[in-house]
Amino acid sequence: MSPPIPDSSTPTPLSREDRHACAVCADWLATGTVWSGLAMASLTGFFVVGGLASSFDGLKCMPCILIAMAALALVEGVLAVRVAFDARLFKRLAQHDGLSLAELDQGLQEVMSVPASKAGRSVAARIRGAQRLYRYQAAASLLLMALVLSLVGFVHLL
Repeated sequence: MSPPIPDSSTPTPLSREDRHACAVCADWLATGTVWSGLAMASLTGFFVVGGLASSFDGLKCMPCILIAMAALALVEGVLAVRVAFDARLFKRLAQHDGLSLAELDQGLQEVMSVPASKAGRSVAARIRGAQRLYRYQAAASLLLMALVLSLVGFVHLL
């Protein structure tokens, strides 16, 4: 007797190793809130620190710097939302009774209008994509903090 042919309509559950990788990825991505918190704290601290606003008189490029800081904060915020969303998805995938990749792809296509070309990726490919988003978020946070700190240092030199 030959083994039964799997029904293509039945989602294939993730292997134990894939579930473990998803759990680690979810926990790692959850730390993205730290980057976001640091970036927003530095930005807020910049505006809250007393007397800095009056020191801007000598900076002709201040509007450009403020626009750059706002744009960078917006980019970091959007990336933070995506990283947090991915963390939740990986957490669901890690659960023993969680989603299969096919169910996840179907839901993402229906709700988020994710292109069908993104469907069918392996867990490893999805983790690499999530890691890339996380690195972009961390870089945006670090750039924002560096911009704020350098501006504070420059203002104190005036």
